Amino acid sequence: MKKVETRIYIKDLPCYQRKGSISEKNVRVMEHHFYNLDLLTMEGQKKEMETFIRSRGEELSMSTVNGDIILYNLLARFMKDKYPFLHSFRAIPEEVLVKKFRAWLLNHGYQITRKHHMKSMGKNLQEDAASTSSASLFRARR
Repeated sequence: MKKVETRIYIKDLPCYQRKGSISEKNVRVMEHHFYNLDLLTMEGQKKEMETFIRSRGEELSMSTVNGDIILYNLLARFMKDKYPFLHSFRAIPEEVLVKKFRAWLLNHGYQITRKHHMKSMGKNLQEDAASTSSASLFRARR
C-alpha cells in the first residue's frame, strides 16, 4: 500500500513549470508553499485529496493552486471538527458536505460572500466566495 506524502509543495506540481506571467519574486515565495495532508485525520481522505491536488496542479495555474491552500486548510479543519473518522469524501453526498462546510464557515466567523467593484461594468457585485471553491475541493471525492 502506497504511503501518502505528507506535504505537496507547489514547486513539485506541473503548474510550477508553467509559471506564466507570475513575477520571479512571487514564484520564489510560492515555491515554498505546500498542502499539508497531515491536517486530514484519515488516510483515505489524504489519498483522495492528494490525487485531487495533483490533478489540479496539472490543469490550473500556479497562482490558482497556490490560492487554494487557504481554502484547503479551512476544509481540513472542518473535516477534523465534523468528520474526524470519515475514511472517504465519497461517504457523504457532495451537496451535504458543501452545505455543512458553508454553515461551519459562518459559525467560525468566515465570510462566504464577497463584494467587489467591476470597473468594466461600473457595478458593485456580491458573489459567493465559498461555494464554487469548496465544491471543487469536495470533488476530490471522485
